Amino acid sequence: MKIDRLIGIVTILLQTEKSTVPALAQRFEVSRRTIERDIDALCRAGVPLVTVQGYGGGVFIEPRYKLDKTLLSGPELAALVAGAAGVGSVSPAPLARSLAEKLGGSGADDLLIDLSSHYRESLTPKIELLRTAIAEHARVRFTYYYAKGVAEKCAEPYRIVFQWGDWYMFGWCPDAAGWRMYKLNRLTLLSVTAQTFEPRAIPPEALDFNARFHDGTLLRARVAASECYRLVEEYGPACYTRQPDGSLLLEIGYTNEDVAAAWLLGFGAKAEVLEPPALRARMASEAQALCAVYGAPKK
Repeated sequence: MKIDRLIGIVTILLQTEKSTVPALAQRFEVSRRTIERDIDALCRAGVPLVTVQGYGGGVFIEPRYKLDKTLLSGPELAALVAGAAGVGSVSPAPLARSLAEKLGGSGADDLLIDLSSHYRESLTPKIELLRTAIAEHARVRFTYYYAKGVAEKCAEPYRIVFQWGDWYMFGWCPDAAGWRMYKLNRLTLLSVTAQTFEPRAIPPEALDFNARFHDGTLLRARVAASECYRLVEEYGPACYTRQPDGSLLLEIGYTNEDVAAAWLLGFGAKAEVLEPPALRARMASEAQALCAVYGAPKK
């Protein structure tokens, strides 16, 4: 877009003091004539550009031009480009490269943000469709897979959220008359409908996504030392205390018993639930069910 290129030219000249028409044309992948027209447009808009012909010449901004060149420091610019790269990891547009060109800088070589997943091929089109629906205030339809089964859903999308290591759509569910979060990896056959909606005011508590996961029940479990890395990865080193026998006493809160049981099953015999009694009984029942499926081991 022309406006992006004009902003880019001004920012580059503020950062580098001077450039040339051929260099600018190469940077923005346009003709020299296009850059010359851009310079004329900037001059008409009041930007005091100076062009000098011949050896050592070029294009530069009149030194007394009043615009803060320190609006973004080097580290701030690098962080901004790195953030754009993160968004670009789930977007078809080369945001990081475009932003770096417009701001006349480069990204941070020591920071790489990739927000995509194993499902990137299906994730990116969903995000693009949802962005379109949000911009147009249009309802979306989709098939959603959750613990109770499969359902056909209709929702008013408001936000695309990256939270807890996954992508979600936050929106209003007309059927439930409430705000909901839908995980994009569980969402299929997404389409934007012709039905539009009047945007609602979002209460602050609805945007406090972590508040919905209050850890109401305390789990205490004895975990084998070999599983220490898993505990640290998911809950941090403060979640357990090492016992005299070398085992780890895990103490964390949980909200959903089904989720807690499924997580604990992943440890096999290397985790024993001590409390609460209901969850311990649940794990014993799950173990019996597994034995019924696989049978006793052959000697």
